[in-house]
Amino acid sequence: MRKLLAFGALLLFLAATASAQEGPRLEIFGGGSYTWYTQPSGVHLNMPGWTASADYYIFHWISAQIEGTGAYNRYGSYGGVTSPATIYAARLGPMIFPLGHRRLTPWVHFLFGAAYYDHSYPAYGGFPASSYTAVSYSWEGGAGLDLTIKKHWAVRLLQADYGQVSFAPGTGSSYGPKQSTYHAAIGVIYRFGGK
Repeated sequence: MRKLLAFGALLLFLAATASAQEGPRLEIFGGGSYTWYTQPSGVHLNMPGWTASADYYIFHWISAQIEGTGAYNRYGSYGGVTSPATIYAARLGPMIFPLGHRRLTPWVHFLFGAAYYDHSYPAYGGFPASSYTAVSYSWEGGAGLDLTIKKHWAVRLLQADYGQVSFAPGTGSSYGPKQSTYHAAIGVIYRFGGK
């Protein structure tokens, strides 16, 4: 966690000392997303949700990104009774634009942070209702493609990520087995500043 905070502080320091740039100064993204999550039990969940992020540009080719996501699933696994599952995550890290900013802008990012998992089990067959919650480290890496429409507006045509969390209980202070997440998002971008 200290290394992550030090990395974030370094990015903010570089951002504060950066001089002129070609791209925007700040970018806000919001949109719909789809997450495919593998539970600790091995069951795969299809989870629609949302993704929001803010990017502060250090240079025209790199930004410091903070991203939040929410993913939801309601499935019937207990005699048709719904059993909702929710995942929220917050991550930060670098976002790199290898070709700078163009009308069609490809990018890659690698983010670290934390995730929260909640799965509620309804009362069924004489058993009381219960809930399993967990907090875990979280990372994801991926790429995307943005299409500029106007000076300040763009559309995220695709964001595709692979990541891992560890919501299963471990032994002592260690995390349990890792679970994979696949995440895709589309949405709208607003850019502040820039030429």
